[in-house]
Amino acid sequence: LDSYREVAALLGTEGAHVGSNNWVVDGSMTATGRPLLANDTHLGIQMPSIWYENHLVSDDLDVIGFSFPGAPGVVIGHNQYIAWGVTNLGPDVQDLYVEKINPNNPDQYLFEGVWEDMTIIEETIEVKGRDEAETLIVRLTRHGPIMTPVLGDIEEVLALRWTALGAQQLLRSVYLLDRARNWDEFRGALRYWHAPSQNFVYADAEGNIGYQMPGEIPIRAKGEGLVPVPGWTGEYEWTGYIPFDELPSVYNPPTHYIVTANNKVVPDDYPYFISHEWAEPYRAERITTLLQDRDPFTVDAFRDIQADTFSQPAAELVSHIMRLGPEDWRQERAFRFLEDWDFRLEASSGAAGITEVLLWRTMVNT
Repeated sequence: LDSYREVAALLGTEGAHVGSNNWVVDGSMTATGRPLLANDTHLGIQMPSIWYENHLVSDDLDVIGFSFPGAPGVVIGHNQYIAWGVTNLGPDVQDLYVEKINPNNPDQYLFEGVWEDMTIIEETIEVKGRDEAETLIVRLTRHGPIMTPVLGDIEEVLALRWTALGAQQLLRSVYLLDRARNWDEFRGALRYWHAPSQNFVYADAEGNIGYQMPGEIPIRAKGEGLVPVPGWTGEYEWTGYIPFDELPSVYNPPTHYIVTANNKVVPDDYPYFISHEWAEPYRAERITTLLQDRDPFTVDAFRDIQADTFSQPAAELVSHIMRLGPEDWRQERAFRFLEDWDFRLEASSGAAGITEVLLWRTMVNT
């Protein structure tokens, strides 16, 4: 069981929080002649819930959808004019900088030959059941807070630079998003969506569909932020962010549909670095296949796509295994399960169980 968990953690497939999706089709593919949009943010069930369904109505507002408890607005949903859904993009927006500390003053760090003063913040934390509060000292460099005290057995002094720690206007974005009436106003609202970056799909009452990626994605003077870098040289600073109008976007594509499922959304020749750690393309490819296989689409058809259990990775893995052939009677029995399998990961499927264990053991052995 421990090895299974280690492999799941390595593959990023552990728990119920894996695999958001969204897609939208225009009216040429639907039974009503109007767009349909689907979204599953795929966050696990918990108490209190991450998502809270609400309907907000006022003189200038009529919007319904899902929000975080306490957030002043609908994060995912629709108003009378537009609808939108999101999946996590997962850009690389966190960098660790190794800081050189002044041996004569632990509250100073080196940058381009000059000792600079850290910003010192004293956080007071009230603890239930205790008379005295806890005090936490936070030290910040130009790159962000010093993380070393919470990183365990790390000797280097590491500062975290993260877009989410900068000035944010996310609530302004949500406010404008809830009131947007068209594509231009929708994109205008997302100009203030700095973090976390998401894949937004869009549809409106006029029949248009679109996709927009928002967010502050850093442009680095050197490197890609994959490993900690020297903070004292000035060589690895962020020089700015990808301009909003150069972030991935599409409006009324000739395919008549748009799909995302945490997959890579830019071509190899995209001029800016976003990430090296995209989700595998299987889920997006499967949704695309289902959208290409049949129409006109209805809400029930979209429900069936959301409930689809076909596994493209299983189909690929089994094709290799079948060419190897069994070596003993137990493997021969296992092969019988796999011979006519439809590659659906149903709870009652013996072939599905064999394949999942096979994948796990392959990774463990590797």
